[in-house]
Amino acid sequence: MMRRLLIVAASLLVFLAAVVAFLPASLVLSRFESRLPGLRFEQVSGTVWRGASGRIAVGPQELGRVRWSLSPWSLASGALSLEIDWVGAERRVSGRLWRRGSQLRLAEVDAVLPASVLQGVLEQPSLRALGEVHLAIDHLDIEDGQATRVQGEAWWRDAAVGGAAQARLGDLHARLYLAGPEAVGGELSDRGGPLALSGGFTLTRAGYRTEAQVQGRTPELAEALQWVGEPLPDGARRLIREARWWGRN
Repeated sequence: MMRRLLIVAASLLVFLAAVVAFLPASLVLSRFESRLPGLRFEQVSGTVWRGASGRIAVGPQELGRVRWSLSPWSLASGALSLEIDWVGAERRVSGRLWRRGSQLRLAEVDAVLPASVLQGVLEQPSLRALGEVHLAIDHLDIEDGQATRVQGEAWWRDAAVGGAAQARLGDLHARLYLAGPEAVGGELSDRGGPLALSGGFTLTRAGYRTEAQVQGRTPELAEALQWVGEPLPDGARRLIREARWWGRN
C-alpha cells in the first residue's frame, strides 16, 4: 500500500513539474494585462521560464520587444534569477538580475540609450544633448536599500549639443564605483576629443552632485565655454551641478 502511495505521489509531482515547466508565457502575461489597463503583450512565444514578446505597448505608446529567461532552480531556493533582453525605440537593455529577500544584484548589464537622458544635466532648455549613452555594469549589489558593491562604466559616445548652440564634444567616459553605503560615484574623463574633461559626480537616492573641470581644445569650443561655470587659473572652467531627483536646488 505504501509503495502505491509513493508511486502516486511521485507521478503527481512529475505531472505538476511538467505543467509548470511548460506553462505558456501568454497565460502569465495575460494576468499582467488584466491588472494594468492599456498594457498589451503581442507575438508572445515560449514558456514562463524562457519566452519572448515581439511587441509591448501601453495604449498608443510602443515599448519595443523583450526576451527573458527565468531560473526555476533559483526559485526553489527562495531566490529570483532572471536574464532579460529588451529592445525599444533608440533603447536597448540586457542583463542579469538576482534577488533574495533584501538582497539585489545586477550583473552583466549592457544598455544603450539616447543622449536625451542627460538633458537635465545641461540645465539649458535651448540646448539638446546628442549622441548615445552606453552603460556597462559588471556588478551592482544592494542590500537593505544600500549599495555594497559597484563596478561599471558609462560612455557618452559622439557627445554633442545642438539647438541654440552646436558643438561636438568627443567621447566622454565615467568610471563607476562605490562612494559610500548610499552613494555611487563616477570619475569623469575624456578620450582626447574637442572637450577636455575631468572631475566626478555622486548619485544618491536623494539626488546628484557633479563637480567637473572642462576646457575646449578647439577655438570655437573654448570660446563657447567662456559663458559657463567659473574660470580657473589654467584656463579651464569649473562646473558645479547639484539637484534633487524631484526638483532642482
